[in-house]
Amino acid sequence: MRGPEIDAQAVLCCHANDLRGSSHADESSGSVRAAPAIPRWRKCTIRLRSGAVYSHKPDDYLCPFCALAAGHPDPRGINRAHDVVRRDELATAFVSPRWWPRNHGHVLVIPNAHHENIYELPARYGHAVHDLVQQLAVAIRQTYGCDGTSVRQHNEPAGNQDVWHYHVHVFPRYAGDDLYLTRPQEDLAPAEERRFHADRLRDHFRSAGTPGR
Repeated sequence: MRGPEIDAQAVLCCHANDLRGSSHADESSGSVRAAPAIPRWRKCTIRLRSGAVYSHKPDDYLCPFCALAAGHPDPRGINRAHDVVRRDELATAFVSPRWWPRNHGHVLVIPNAHHENIYELPARYGHAVHDLVQQLAVAIRQTYGCDGTSVRQHNEPAGNQDVWHYHVHVFPRYAGDDLYLTRPQEDLAPAEERRFHADRLRDHFRSAGTPGR
């Protein structure tokens, strides 16, 4: 897969004075350590060599997925550290807080670096994300007691994207679940219910001895 040709002069990245660090508790040890800075992303215009521009981030967008990938709390107060089930150098997987009625515990996989959509996603991040998607599909199939899995990904508002950081959904599927005919539940899944699924997936990776953390 070849990455998109991006005119680097047309990309506005985060500025040093838009970075802010903090300290947070390490859940495994109880210690407090300095966390990497969260980039406060300005509106980032991606201009392909074709002249097309596809970006919908608002000005001064504070990306919740960047925060989660960096080990920070979600600035929206939604996702928690225990939602993360897998992280490697380039990609992170976590249990989604938005569930479908008959497909509880689905997972989102994101690149650790901020890329808004598939048009601008560098090839190495695309490969890393899809490798992790495959691992999660296998883990879900083997731990959820489901009948199959589905993978889908959205770009731009017309494509149903509503978080401006590239992400891939990995769903458990069950015979007759009508995933594509239903809408997500109105209320977000409680943190403890997400933890139940995240713990099962982490246990799967530990028992399989799959590299990662």
